[in-house]
Amino acid sequence: MRWRRITCLSLTDAVVRALRSVTSNAELATMMDVIAREMGLAYFALAHHENSPERSDDVFG
Repeated sequence: MRWRRITCLSLTDAVVRALRSVTSNAELATMMDVIAREMGLAYFALAHHENSPERSDDVFG
């Protein structure tokens, strides 16, 4: 059987395209869980960085 080698850039591109397609927080959490497990990780952390002069204390709603 012939295996196709996936380059780091093509894998990154696929992950970014998949993440851009999510439409809800639940879908994002599921996608991140799948990606983390495929990478051999037990869990993931997702952080939001807000760099705005008008930043409020309630960034996450």
